[in-house]
Amino acid sequence: MMAKIGQQLTAPEAGWKRYDDRNFRIKFNSPATFRQSYTQYGTYLGTLSYIDSNHQSTTDTISFKFTGKKLIVGVLFFNTNEHSGFTIEVDGVNLGNYVTGAKSEITSSTVGFVKTDFSEGEHSVVIRNLDKSISNSVNSTFALDYIDIDVTGNLKVEVGEPLTSPDSGWKRIDDTDSRLLYTPSFTYSSNSNCYNGGAHQVVPNASEQTCKFRFYGTKLRLISLFYDPYPSSGVFIKIDGKAEEPIVINKPLSYQVLAYEVTGLELGYHEVVIGQHAVSGSSGGLIVDAIDIDSEGRLFHPEEVINVADLEIGKRIRCHYQSSTANAIGAFSGLGEQTSDFIPVTSSTTPNGDFYFIMVEDWNGRKQLVTDRNIQSGVSWNTINASGMVSGVSISLAGLNEMSTSIRLLTGGINSSDTINEWDKYIVNSTLNGKMTAGDNNVWNWSGIYSWTSTTNTYASNNRTVRGSSSVGFLTNTVSNNVAHGFRPLMEVTILPMYRSLFKYAETYQKYEKGNLPETIYRKINPIMTSNTSPQGVVSTSSTYNSTYEGWKAMNGGTVGADDCWATANNTPAGTLTYQFVGTVKIGAYVITFRDASDTFAAPKNWTFEGSNDGSNWTVLNTINNEAPWTQKERRVYVLDENYSYVYFRLNVTANYSTSYTAVGELELIEVITVEGKKGGWSQVSTNIPSESTFISEGISDLSVLDRKSTNFNQTMTLNGNLESGKVFKTTVDLKKNIEITSLSVK
Repeated sequence: MMAKIGQQLTAPEAGWKRYDDRNFRIKFNSPATFRQSYTQYGTYLGTLSYIDSNHQSTTDTISFKFTGKKLIVGVLFFNTNEHSGFTIEVDGVNLGNYVTGAKSEITSSTVGFVKTDFSEGEHSVVIRNLDKSISNSVNSTFALDYIDIDVTGNLKVEVGEPLTSPDSGWKRIDDTDSRLLYTPSFTYSSNSNCYNGGAHQVVPNASEQTCKFRFYGTKLRLISLFYDPYPSSGVFIKIDGKAEEPIVINKPLSYQVLAYEVTGLELGYHEVVIGQHAVSGSSGGLIVDAIDIDSEGRLFHPEEVINVADLEIGKRIRCHYQSSTANAIGAFSGLGEQTSDFIPVTSSTTPNGDFYFIMVEDWNGRKQLVTDRNIQSGVSWNTINASGMVSGVSISLAGLNEMSTSIRLLTGGINSSDTINEWDKYIVNSTLNGKMTAGDNNVWNWSGIYSWTSTTNTYASNNRTVRGSSSVGFLTNTVSNNVAHGFRPLMEVTILPMYRSLFKYAETYQKYEKGNLPETIYRKINPIMTSNTSPQGVVSTSSTYNSTYEGWKAMNGGTVGADDCWATANNTPAGTLTYQFVGTVKIGAYVITFRDASDTFAAPKNWTFEGSNDGSNWTVLNTINNEAPWTQKERRVYVLDENYSYVYFRLNVTANYSTSYTAVGELELIEVITVEGKKGGWSQVSTNIPSESTFISEGISDLSVLDRKSTNFNQTMTLNGNLESGKVFKTTVDLKKNIEITSLSVK
């Protein structure tokens, strides 16, 4: 139900979000604007901002910009003795006069203006005090209480203003992220006022200094620090090799400031250089506090690739690793994909995150890659060996039949005199063809944690060599059952004979694709959570059994072990498990997996699946009663009658199978996508000779899709001369039409 003018609205309605009048994105351009605490009439957050009756000129304005289609202006309505009002202009068009009076009593948090059908995009709003002659008031005063807009929209922040968290539709990458490549003169400084407690800075010097990265998306923001009285000069940004744009940093001291913004880039990959020109005798400098990009975008390291075929020495490829149990080897997945946030460089005993494989060798058809960090800590050599990953075990990871992948440990040297080993060759001494400084901890993250190697140390037959921790070349040994060290594997990718075909026709290279029938795709859209608030969104529950069984455990991407679940408080079998997205999303199905335990009587039996836009008002989307009994780790899919758009979704369990608590191993939220059938046929791949990677990704691997059936054909021959005892006949066979002729019969 849409709000109406004159209606008191103390909280935003479903599908809306609210900004208080004191938000810095709302600009008050009148010298007589008063912002003050005003709790007498129950104002929103106890404040009001107003322009008094003596200031009604065209320059006495309140202005802001917003993105979205909907707008409510919340005001203070005066009683009949004091009619006041305002006029509102959106995108240069006057939308009329609005009187904020005629109430029997003064009323706060009241709708003064509402419109829900603006075009999608950015809009500019200007509000002015209403002339006394129009408002019929002796004392015309406009008092602003709040602004409401679409829940997925934003009030626009201007360059030079603070932006302490990313807006809706954006996500933030801290300056310490390993995908940002800094030149050596940059230094990191801790400061609690900066985002995540610090920033990278370089002061002007005799050479140009840069921060480079690559991202996929359409928009970019630089978060920096403005440092008065030392304005920076020579700071610039260059995107995709185009002309430099200067970045001006010359305002009073302020932290987490929007220093640069670009939107509307073509969706795709973009190369970015943020730099400081060589400037002598100048103060200030470039400070990188954070980078904001599209919420669905992806940041790339400058040397990162997404296809194994594009790997070369010094390049890197992203991968995911998860182990839900300490001192237990987990699973690898998502080679080349962005699955979640990175595993901390200090590692974790129960990791669930991404990391990089860095290519160190290409020999005899084998690509060798080493992880850029210990992907798991607190694991023994014996545990790694039991999985086969000390000497090498095959895993399915490359995604191509012609590529096989295996995981093993590096060799580490039998003692400190033995330097003929993979740790010394790759980690200590290699520059990876000039792409890094040998032994760089910023690349290999060896500091503070030992890495197991496959090598038995000469100290004792049960002792294994460990490397790193205190220095890149440090070598010592420990017993193989010690659980104090880290797992840093090497992956070997063997490229088997690979056959790909493209057809050249009319000066273009083409492929044939077989048609397919319509299909329905079920795509999980909730992230793999590592806490109730990370990496994004919020998991909440009505209760938990104890801290071991928090809600995020049911949305962490797996069900490994009895503790990997959400459980309600004891003697409270009913309960809710809720996930709040950053903005509105569409859900057409959900998946419940029971936990990895035999207490199946704790599984849900009766429940509703619900959606909400404000976390308070819920709509039932699916009802289940008397669900059939579950088995351990059983996974069930529940398809809704359509895709529903909400910000919040929750599982509301009302009964289980007779125990005092309810447990859920995993809850997945699914978008259902219907893909129309595709007609088979030829399509152009390239007008030039395709590259190797294009052949691998686009070439036809199985020519049977052409449905080339054996065909017999008769060819007429013509007389072509006489011999003494016979005649000569000839014919021409069109090899563009008749390919792979296997036999000839001449009669």
